[in-house]
Amino acid sequence: KKTAKSGLDPWLQKAKEAYDTSTSYMDTNYRKSWDDNIRHFQNRHAAGSKYYSDSYKYRSKGFRPKTRTFVRSAESAAAGAFFTQLETVSLEPQDDKNPIQKASAELRQVILNHRLNYTIPWFQICVGGMQDASVNGAVCSKQWWDYEEREEEQLLTQDGMPVFDESGNPATEKVMVKTKDEPCIKLYPLENIRFSPAADWTDPVNSSPYFIAIEPMFICDVKYMMESGKFAKVDDATLRTAIKTRDDSTKQEREPDRENAYDPRFSKELGDFDIVFIHENFLKIKGKDYHYYTLDTSVRLTEPKPIEKVYLHGIRPFAFGTNVIETHRPIPDSLVHLAKPLQKEANEISNSRQDNVKLVLNKRYFVRRGRQVDLQSLVRNAAGSATLMTNPDEDVKVVDFADVTPSAYAEQDRVNVDMDDLLGSFSSGTIQ
Repeated sequence: KKTAKSGLDPWLQKAKEAYDTSTSYMDTNYRKSWDDNIRHFQNRHAAGSKYYSDSYKYRSKGFRPKTRTFVRSAESAAAGAFFTQLETVSLEPQDDKNPIQKASAELRQVILNHRLNYTIPWFQICVGGMQDASVNGAVCSKQWWDYEEREEEQLLTQDGMPVFDESGNPATEKVMVKTKDEPCIKLYPLENIRFSPAADWTDPVNSSPYFIAIEPMFICDVKYMMESGKFAKVDDATLRTAIKTRDDSTKQEREPDRENAYDPRFSKELGDFDIVFIHENFLKIKGKDYHYYTLDTSVRLTEPKPIEKVYLHGIRPFAFGTNVIETHRPIPDSLVHLAKPLQKEANEISNSRQDNVKLVLNKRYFVRRGRQVDLQSLVRNAAGSATLMTNPDEDVKVVDFADVTPSAYAEQDRVNVDMDDLLGSFSSGTIQ
């Protein structure tokens, strides 16, 4: 019900307050680090790097893929830990002499292996979870049972024969047909998760007084949810106002040089394939957890219900974890973030050495201004070419550069070893 004074829905107002507070904190404290981490993971320099300035326009700007190599090694280790056995999951009874427990373990093992091999993309989830934790510092997933029924008309039969009505037409009846009935696991990007910054670092999901999961949905799917009665009906004008381009720099960094997939494709008409953002809200009031959906933070789509009415186990169906233990911080610094200074140092040494090698192979020339010198031929510096000038002894001066010393390579090796020690990786390059 709406409050008498403000006329606003208190549940919607609380959801908006929680979203705005957590988003402001996330943008201030995490967003820049996530964007830089994604850039380093993709072998790109961080935003604001000197390599993007005009002074480095014609200098070496390479990126040594040490960060990506480590993350790939971590993914390989995760895949080896989970998928080296013939069975994805192995279960054993506590009492192997109890025939009931033994039969139960065998049955559960068969069911779990079937689900993880055929209905749940378990390999992508495991490797993707390790990647999220290594790049951004944490990983969040949702686990739930997806069950859906749909009303359909079927022919009415009796003893295997069709039944006809008074007009001679085949009689039909409306029945509920099960369309989905399976467990699901889904990874959420951290920029689509909100919880209190003061949540306990060991369990941010359940210790936070609120938890919000942001789900991009197509307009056609939202309308279907409205027609089926799962969402409250909202007019097209309200849906159109919810279609907006989010300034989500983290998603844009994850997909560089591409258009935003969430941008509206139709400027006037409401398209079925446009994207709106649905918020799944969990709010704790007087020790009791409530659940409801909102269209962004503008419209409430469902009635608030106790969580056990929505999820029978009565807990928030989200898991949150990290691969770096950093006490009293819900989202610790990722391994990519910890390696950032050494990655920059490795790039600096490598690019400086490449600039030196280029100057040794292609020398620099000082040319007297106003003299008749073939500058294009001089700059091209092609083998067997001739450069015309009036007075070679006075018009052009060749500047020689000393070749790079072994110390540059030795310094590079030491930086590589430091990164391997920090990240816990072990490569053939380290051995060499």
